Amino acid sequence: MPTVSDEVDNRIYDLAKRENECDDLFEEIKRGNGEMSVRYLALRDSCKELRKDIFRRAMSAGLTREKIKTKIEEARGKAGRT
Repeated sequence: MPTVSDEVDNRIYDLAKRENECDDLFEEIKRGNGEMSVRYLALRDSCKELRKDIFRRAMSAGLTREKIKTKIEEARGKAGRT
């Protein structure tokens, strides 16, 4: 059975992947590919909601904001390599 920490780690990795995709979509929009804007806005909003959920769950599990931010940065690095 997954622990709260495992669940938070999985959600953090998912957030990092979504944020990377969101960044890629934003670059496409800047290049003039406007039809990507609907997907970008939806993904951006889902990232905000997921980030709130991660912080809420992690803090209830006793993690500090700094620890959560560190985990998110680590996940961004890993998600960017895949």
